[in-house]
Amino acid sequence: MTRSWIPIEKVQPLIEHEHFIVAWLTLLATFLFYRLFLKKISERRHQTIRWRFKNAFAHLIFSSVLAFCYWQTSSFTEDDLLFSVSRYLGLLALFTGAIVFIKLGQLLVYSYLFFSNISSGVPKLITNIFSLMLAIFLTAGIAASVFGFRLETVLATSAFFSVVLGLALQDTLGNLFAGVAVQIDHPYKLGDWIEVQNANSKWVGQVQEITWRGTFLSSFLNETILIPNKTIAQSQLVILAPGNAGPLRQGHSLRFGFDENIDRVKNILFETVSQLTEKDGLLPDPPPRVLLTEIGDSYQSVSVYYSIDDYGKRYRVSDLVLSAIGSALRESSIRYAIPSFKLDAP
Repeated sequence: MTRSWIPIEKVQPLIEHEHFIVAWLTLLATFLFYRLFLKKISERRHQTIRWRFKNAFAHLIFSSVLAFCYWQTSSFTEDDLLFSVSRYLGLLALFTGAIVFIKLGQLLVYSYLFFSNISSGVPKLITNIFSLMLAIFLTAGIAASVFGFRLETVLATSAFFSVVLGLALQDTLGNLFAGVAVQIDHPYKLGDWIEVQNANSKWVGQVQEITWRGTFLSSFLNETILIPNKTIAQSQLVILAPGNAGPLRQGHSLRFGFDENIDRVKNILFETVSQLTEKDGLLPDPPPRVLLTEIGDSYQSVSVYYSIDDYGKRYRVSDLVLSAIGSALRESSIRYAIPSFKLDAP
């Protein structure tokens, strides 16, 4: 009697009815948790988690069908034609079940992180690392319990290949570990506006996603910028506007000649900015302020400060404020300072 390479006596205990019942109950419980407690998440997150539910549901159906076919054919003996088919069905059901377990684990992690971070985002890097570790654990467990592979022997004999692989993937691993460091340190999160300065290069944008490879930014021109995590770790980082951190202050400096009444100018600027409302993108609290900030040889510099709620609107709001100020100054016949030029004697 020829022994099959598939040890069915070791596969069978891993494909019990209870395992699939637990999987279906876990999927149902996670879906109910999502429907009851995650209503306030953004539409983008809804799309993400719905896709993961559909994906996990499809894999669970496929794995359950394979397991059912295996259960129906597992009683066959070696004399039956379907005996070999049963062994392969069992092995496929085992591996697809492991994939389902990983999918359910991802759903649980996503649901927990979405629930605990309603106001901030959930980077894919966290769930990707969790999925990778879970996949390695399951693969090693199945290989050891079913096929008798000794993990310590494999690790000992693969030391040389690990060194070669590490050297070949040093940039990829550098980005991965830099991404993990970003998640541990939390200098920024999804929705924050940041400025990354590296040598002669500078990028400004809103953080859209953090993956194992890099951080995705969305610029003011609606361009998607991918900056490797390793580059970010070696760069000067400025957090321009943390998401949901409260009102942001923005200001403009204007210069006027000494023939203008500076108190009158300040009153006109204050009244003009104060008339703009939240519909225009300005917040009433903290209120606008107008200050004399500099006196030069031929000008007086006045700065106008006001509050906005979204750094992404700063250019649109600036255009609105400066246009209103320009109109008010023209109506009041107030002129800006004329630059003075000194000519060198020949």
